Amino acid sequence: MYGQGVEAVVLAHGAAFNKESWKALAEDLARRGHLVVAIDFRGYGASTPGREDKAP
Repeated sequence: MYGQGVEAVVLAHGAAFNKESWKALAEDLARRGHLVVAIDFRGYGASTPGREDKAP
């Protein structure tokens, strides 16, 4: 998370990147007064892989 604000901008990466790929943009948006949330999809970056078994 970067910055603070009432509404958030969510930055989600593509297949070849992770949340760190958004750092420069996230910091710029935060300087402009936005709350920014950069996320890793499951299995990317520092996130953990999902469960292999599927819940019923």
